[in-house]
Amino acid sequence: MSAAEIAANNRAFENAVETGNVDAIAALLAPDVVALPPDGPVVTGRDAVRQLWESAIREHGTTSCRITTDTLNVVGDVASDVGHATMTMAPPGGKSETARIKYLVVWKRLTGRWLLHRDIWNATT
Repeated sequence: MSAAEIAANNRAFENAVETGNVDAIAALLAPDVVALPPDGPVVTGRDAVRQLWESAIREHGTTSCRITTDTLNVVGDVASDVGHATMTMAPPGGKSETARIKYLVVWKRLTGRWLLHRDIWNATT
């Protein structure tokens, strides 16, 4: 069941990005989430990571995200999700572009739900 729940979370994340619903993104995050975005500082905590995604959506014009899990390993209440994604950005007044990224997400089951616990991503070469 873990794989289906995590896949559903990935679909919920995609939908939240497409609709600009940063509260829905925050609902997928563990309270002590840590994000390691490319070329930026470490971002710690649900509120800070919510703000990171709000900036990505509002200021950088992120309009689409497609996530593909390549490998999912579940051990007890922790899962590692390695995969790739495409993100489309159309910044205000700028040219639309698509970024291809690779990622590692660590999910943690808390209070019966899989929540995003650690997230690192960068561009593919």
